[in-house]
Amino acid sequence: MPSRLLDTQGQAIRLSTEFHHETQYATLSHCWGRTLVIQTTTRLLDQYKQNIPFENLSKTFQDALIVCRRLGIRFLWIDFLCIVQDDPLDWEHEAAKMADVYAGPYLNISALAVPDEPKVVSTPAMAALSFASLLHRLVLTLRAFP
Repeated sequence: MPSRLLDTQGQAIRLSTEFHHETQYATLSHCWGRTLVIQTTTRLLDQYKQNIPFENLSKTFQDALIVCRRLGIRFLWIDFLCIVQDDPLDWEHEAAKMADVYAGPYLNISALAVPDEPKVVSTPAMAALSFASLLHRLVLTLRAFP
């Protein structure tokens, strides 16, 4: 299990360490591109444990969040947000678990063809896009559980 997951439940999106080993979660696999996107740093870690503004997320991150909410998946793992990007020790610790992080989710969302996506200003109200329009941008792979 990763050390942190995004809690998508409720109005506030936040980083959480409050989940158990059997928690179902989704992961986002995405192109890093050359454009800087929102990320967790040591300076922002405490703030992100309280709230990550939806409108600050890239369109790809927003779409993954919407998919999770629509499917009733409370937790989401996105590397840029769940790993402290400027902390070498956190990176080393989390990178060692990355294969397990991607092998263990209930759902993996793969974002295709968005390598240098600009930040899109959006709001939760604008996020009421049809579910079908999101799915054409994302490939979903459900993992079967016994």
